[in-house]
Amino acid sequence: MGLAIVNANSEIVPRRPRLLVSGTDPFTGLALLKMRFASGMRPSDDMEGWALSWQLTGDKHFAERAINAMQNAHLPKGSRPTRSWADYVGWSLAFDWIFDYPGFDGNLRDRIASELMDGASTMLATADFADPSAFSYHNYALRYLCLPAFALAALAGYTSCQNRCQSFQEKVKNCFTNVLETTDFATPDGSYHESMDYMRITWASLTLLAELQRTTTGIDPARHYSIFRNIGNTYLYKLLPDGSPSREGDNEYPILDAATHRSSDMPSIVSRTRLVPGYCAKAVSLSGNGRCRFLNFFGMTPR
Repeated sequence: MGLAIVNANSEIVPRRPRLLVSGTDPFTGLALLKMRFASGMRPSDDMEGWALSWQLTGDKHFAERAINAMQNAHLPKGSRPTRSWADYVGWSLAFDWIFDYPGFDGNLRDRIASELMDGASTMLATADFADPSAFSYHNYALRYLCLPAFALAALAGYTSCQNRCQSFQEKVKNCFTNVLETTDFATPDGSYHESMDYMRITWASLTLLAELQRTTTGIDPARHYSIFRNIGNTYLYKLLPDGSPSREGDNEYPILDAATHRSSDMPSIVSRTRLVPGYCAKAVSLSGNGRCRFLNFFGMTPR
């Protein structure tokens, strides 16, 4: 059974925030995050972090910093999708987290919504999305799916984008459904069956998509599909006793030196993932290279 990653009815006005956080989520609920804030932890010092800090404190100082950052910057156009997908994730999150702030005026909302839609439209028109049935968890293009998926989730219920958003939703849903169902078909008792380089390239984006699914629909892919259930055993199996990665698959493998441990997308807290198999985003480690730094506050990065 396939799982929809975005709500099929864009006319339903969702309760915000809903992207990666919510009022009652057991892992990233506002009450839990407020406790972290009270203990001295802080979200990242950037647009997304300020928007989240406003959600947790109600301090308009944080909201105004986020709004000012939005006013003085734009989403990238024409840049390489290998980098721009993370920018769109960040803007989508900030848009959702700051949405209810009274100072987030309609003109700025509309401008950002238009840029998010344009980016999603451009991405979905590329050859990578020509055939959703070709999408797989080993494909480089899995990273690019984050761009339209997060944009559409952020814009759900936003009246100015109903028609365009609806035209995109089916393709995004079909791509993600095929990714998930392919994992059960290819590796019902395992996880990544190719080299560790594919894990490095696609695992972070896959877990972000799964967490987006969980927090926006209440359905957790990590409890339904083999790639998440078995990631711990697979990671330990592919890591050789001397700490170097397995040469299995196509013999492409990342060199796990200190820099790689700091900056790669590889999951490096497997033991925690195995203890809490449903919370797949515990294994995301994008923030080490300066991208998606907000994940630190969620406890989604290795220590």
